[in-house]
Amino acid sequence: MIVIHRTVWLLVAIRLAVMTTGTLPAAADDWTVVEDERWCSGDRERLCEARETILQDRDGIVVDGNDNGSMHIEGWEADTIRLRAYVSVWAPDDERAREINDSIEIVTEGRRIYAKGPDHRSRNRGWAVSFHLMVPEASDLDLETVNGGIEIEGVQGDIRFEAVNGGIRLTDLGGDVRGSTVNGGVVVRLDGDRWRGRSLDVDTTNGSVTLHFPEEYSAEVETGTVNGSIDLAFPVMVQGKIGTSLRFTLGDGGTRVRVRTVNGDVRLTRP
Repeated sequence: MIVIHRTVWLLVAIRLAVMTTGTLPAAADDWTVVEDERWCSGDRERLCEARETILQDRDGIVVDGNDNGSMHIEGWEADTIRLRAYVSVWAPDDERAREINDSIEIVTEGRRIYAKGPDHRSRNRGWAVSFHLMVPEASDLDLETVNGGIEIEGVQGDIRFEAVNGGIRLTDLGGDVRGSTVNGGVVVRLDGDRWRGRSLDVDTTNGSVTLHFPEEYSAEVETGTVNGSIDLAFPVMVQGKIGTSLRFTLGDGGTRVRVRTVNGDVRLTRP
């Protein structure tokens, strides 16, 4: 595996973007290459590069992972967005990998963030970009990817997400949160003593579900599975048939927390 970090390659790509479009991607004219190989792996010959920039906050953040790209969104106290794009390239040789890397552009048009590059992909040649964003804690998110997982932590707002092949991990969220995945498990870690916002509503078709509740938590909980088992690590008063679906009031009740699967087990835990 070849790992290459060259600032000059990124500068070449930026100059090419200026020549072909006349402008740089909106609000992303200060890219740097950083040393971060956490997402560089595989047995094919690869070129791995982590690009980073700071963006101004905007009215909602839309991230498109395209065919291949996972994403990790994390809230922080700053009023700006730190965007780090992990570019992975596979090719028969080093020279071709550099050519592909130089043609990949990270675009930040308006609210949208996405990557674009060569259309031709095969087993021996291709590319993928995964995103890690630090965003203001109060942010609206719209996330979509085909092959890749989605992880969101410490954000409160109107949050929508959709994945096809990838797991979902949600930690310490609030607001109106809705999303789904087709092939992937769901892990939800709740925080505080109740849900802060409208509701949580998450589905998976093929994957397990794990819900972690704090010790003193109040909510109207709804969960279930069609083909799988349900494991309750603490006693509750259940409405419905155990093994298919569960509805119960936790603590003083309140906001609805709903997480379901079709093919997979369900596990509800406390510390």
